[in-house]
Amino acid sequence: MSKGKPEKNKRINVPDEAWEEYIIDADFHLNLFDPKEYLEYIEDPRLKKKIEVGGIPKGVTGGWVFPYAHHIADSLNTQGTALVAEDIDGLKKQYAIDAVIVGPGMINLPTARYPIVKNAIVRAYNDYIVDKVIDVKNGIYGLAIVPQWDPAACVEEIERMKGEKGIVGVQGWYSPQTLFGAMEYEEMHRELVKEKLPLVLHGSGFTSRFDLLGNSMKSVVEALTLSWTYNAMANVLNLIFTGTFDRHEDLKVVIQEAGTNWVPFASLRADECYYALPEDVMLSHRMFEDENDYLKHMPSEYFFKNMYYTTQPIALPKNPDHVKSMFEMCRASETFLYSSDWPHNTFDPPNWLFNNRGIDKETRARICHGNSKEVFRI
Repeated sequence: MSKGKPEKNKRINVPDEAWEEYIIDADFHLNLFDPKEYLEYIEDPRLKKKIEVGGIPKGVTGGWVFPYAHHIADSLNTQGTALVAEDIDGLKKQYAIDAVIVGPGMINLPTARYPIVKNAIVRAYNDYIVDKVIDVKNGIYGLAIVPQWDPAACVEEIERMKGEKGIVGVQGWYSPQTLFGAMEYEEMHRELVKEKLPLVLHGSGFTSRFDLLGNSMKSVVEALTLSWTYNAMANVLNLIFTGTFDRHEDLKVVIQEAGTNWVPFASLRADECYYALPEDVMLSHRMFEDENDYLKHMPSEYFFKNMYYTTQPIALPKNPDHVKSMFEMCRASETFLYSSDWPHNTFDPPNWLFNNRGIDKETRARICHGNSKEVFRI
């Protein structure tokens, strides 16, 4: 049960039933954009000076374009700002949230320059959240960033953070980078399974080496509609068809902020293509090393056995009967994790879970907390 209703003028107008349901937010952002917040955790004086002056390294094409669309300077923080545990605790009580999984808002990191600087920022961020953000007693958990551009450093960071109370997973990005089924991540996958930590992947950037449209997209609306979902699908399919889940059967992967409606299409399309070319998978390095000619399961089964999907942006059909059908096809009761995307302009309070007759009570409870408790072991 949520920890008491605040006064109406201090809370978002969510349905009364939400205050009776235990709700975990699986994508709550901590936007440490100002380097002064984490400079004390940068040990090397040379890197500290560089970061103090330059901040987080920028991506190849620069920053976000939302200010043009929304006519405001900071659309990444439209719901407010939170930098420490006390801030987060007060905010989650405003909209019936009992627990949050805090992840970084440093969207530019994967596609930015200067790996040495980025590695230092990763370590500083992870130390910062342990010291100032995570508060298990008040339902505030954290994801430790892994520097995916440096696979060896990923393993080192997991080993460094694995004993910290309240770290419930590691954060990477589905971005214009190497796909996560690549062999260079083999030791990272092994370490995650050993420590029973999920790999949580969030979108980053709006351009991609896998984008068949090249530079033809002319608006952020096009990019939002396609790019993150496309990159998420690319990583999911790569993890499956390279045999990552066959070798690491207990590896769990959470896909954040890619939507959900693509899951039936991608899973069924994967089965269709596998039926046509089943022996092709044996040529991936992992499958060849393990002398596996075929996957242990049909591709679609991994979508529901090893994967979880956060709900924001949920994009529900208008017809409640279609919602019910979509949730059945996505196996939402097994795979969906409620998320708000706080504090962005795309913020989703949990209203839709209580206002749609296409979502039954049991499925709602699984989405609100059951699946998150399972994958994050909280």
